[in-house]
Amino acid sequence: MKRKIIPMLIGAFAGVTIIALLFFQSFQLNRSKNGFIRIYLPKAPTLLFDLKTNYKIRNIAGTTANSIYVSATDSPLIECYDKRGRLISKTLLHYPPGIHHPILVMDSTNMVLFDGDKHTIFRKKVDEDTFRAEIVPGQIFTKALMLRSDKIVLRQFIDGIRDQNLVVYDLNNKTTIEGNGLTKLYYDSGMAEEGKLYYDISNQQIIYVFNKRNSFLVLDTNLCLKNTGKTIDTISNVFEKVKRFKRDETYIATNAAPTLIYNKASAVAQGILYHYSKLKADNEEEKFVHACNIDQYDLKTLKYLGSFYLPKLDKEEVRSMTIDNGILYAVYSYHLAAYKID
Repeated sequence: MKRKIIPMLIGAFAGVTIIALLFFQSFQLNRSKNGFIRIYLPKAPTLLFDLKTNYKIRNIAGTTANSIYVSATDSPLIECYDKRGRLISKTLLHYPPGIHHPILVMDSTNMVLFDGDKHTIFRKKVDEDTFRAEIVPGQIFTKALMLRSDKIVLRQFIDGIRDQNLVVYDLNNKTTIEGNGLTKLYYDSGMAEEGKLYYDISNQQIIYVFNKRNSFLVLDTNLCLKNTGKTIDTISNVFEKVKRFKRDETYIATNAAPTLIYNKASAVAQGILYHYSKLKADNEEEKFVHACNIDQYDLKTLKYLGSFYLPKLDKEEVRSMTIDNGILYAVYSYHLAAYKID
């Protein structure tokens, strides 16, 4: 019996240690001076509605002129709301066999599923029953963004699982453009340069915001670098220790030590980057702990424009954001909230 208990105790101790380390890192960052200040905008966002769901929200799958599509994390549920937050419809999608938790993107006419593990996308019209599968050339991908119905940008593994690169794939012409040199190669499976992709449709440019350092890239739709911006945060260098192992004939890379994501979520609209930073400014007090700070940047001049707060709802932080016609839609774990920001 003692032989069985000892490994359990060691595992429990390791889990508690990791949680304690992450808490200590976060506590130290929030109580120390970080070398920058924030300028608070005079007009705060106005809450338009706050919907509480009985399921964990994955993302806003898309918006149209009159509707918002919300997808669930642990089921193929899609809910459609109007712009006042009233439920219009619920749909349970029938995923293709073997697909469990894909990323869904949709509009009023099209649905697209991204399955990075199989480097495959699935497309169909909203009124069709069956998805059409298309294998994307190259290796598996970890990020995907629709530029238009026939063009996508991916963050895709290269050289086995040693690193990742940005790639644009044309679904009609079956051609690929590689964004070589846009992210640094540390041969850590791409973890230090991990980030999120956004599309500034009004200026037809791609924005890549790094998760763990104070930088973002402004690219054209062929992955030509237009500009490199810096956020006001002071986290500039993050190196990751990586552990690689094989499971069911698949090679997997994961963090070998606890890590913090400082740049939590962003959204882009009309040439402005709205950026949720987890790093406390020197002139912020207790409100930082109870709210989500959103910094704004001009993507043309790269200048910092100011900041505002969004509230935490039931102690939940903002997990992702979408902006449509001056309304910021914020996804929390179990809340969908809308704020007027202009």
